[in-house]
Amino acid sequence: KNKNKMSFDYREGDEGNSQSSFQVDSYEGDGFDGAATYEDQRPRLLLMGLRSSGKTSISKVVFHKMSPNETMFLETTRTLDQEPVSNTSFLNLQIWDCPAQVDFFDEIYDRKEIFGLPGALVFVIDAQDDHTKAVESLLHTIQDAHQINKSLNIEILVHKVDGLTADEKRLITQQLHEKVYDGLYAQGEPPTFNFYLTSIFDASIFEALSKITQKLVPQFDDMKEMLDSLSGSCNMSKSYLFDVSTKIYVAADNQNVDMNLYEACSDSIDLVTDVSGVYSEHGDQFAVAFDDATEGIVPLNDAVLYLRHVNQHLILVAVVPKVTFDEKTAIVRSNVEAFKRSLNELLPALPIASS
Repeated sequence: KNKNKMSFDYREGDEGNSQSSFQVDSYEGDGFDGAATYEDQRPRLLLMGLRSSGKTSISKVVFHKMSPNETMFLETTRTLDQEPVSNTSFLNLQIWDCPAQVDFFDEIYDRKEIFGLPGALVFVIDAQDDHTKAVESLLHTIQDAHQINKSLNIEILVHKVDGLTADEKRLITQQLHEKVYDGLYAQGEPPTFNFYLTSIFDASIFEALSKITQKLVPQFDDMKEMLDSLSGSCNMSKSYLFDVSTKIYVAADNQNVDMNLYEACSDSIDLVTDVSGVYSEHGDQFAVAFDDATEGIVPLNDAVLYLRHVNQHLILVAVVPKVTFDEKTAIVRSNVEAFKRSLNELLPALPIASS
């Protein structure tokens, strides 16, 4: 096999070379992405929680495109599973699926190597299970991890909420928040933490991980400001910048939108890439199925979803009122092209071969 070393860092831009690039070993023909290691300096998503809380299912559904129904056949994670997000993704991260039975604060582990890098501790709690042990484990994990790295983001997924009513979700979230805050406050000034209600059977897990990963993207504020400007100039109801590989949105404008419309935006990416794949000249299953000329127009009742290729990793999805799009299609397209050029100047996100 031919072995090529690639260097890639989406975080270049205004900071120049202030952010070091990472390197992975890429092998032609087998789809191997390289393995995350202790030496890998990319930000980490540390998926932690009790056994059967849903950590591995989340990783497989979001980062490996596994069907939610297939996750019921997954075996319990028994060893630490470290991997980078696919090289076809914009997200420059490592995913660590941490088995519940391993205490990473034991002296046999180098805790600074595990928790010392920038990233997020994502603790998963099964909403339909007893929360007592989960909260105890969560408090222990947060306290120890925060002593090692005070900049580590603390994110709590209240998972498997698809079978709960709105009142049950609200009650569980309130109870967990009180227990976690009181437990941390008893040990001193508590670190900031965030709760998310999630399920792998709807778009809630993608929205939660979108908000979590956005904090790890250095240019997030710049991208968000650019989307706000684009939406204002085109009278858009909402605009997202999605990572095509994972369907995580790396930035969005400031406007609120309901979950159903967000799910429609997310689903439209599959529609456009699937149709583009039919006309793709690439036979390689790993090849990106859309290119610089690709755009999509998906009609809704009183709006249009407008999708536009930004680069090989990112796609713009905008919700435009139907009247606005019908009357000002040329203006919308012109402003989107200007946005695309400006964003690509900010994010030189293409892989660069290195010696």
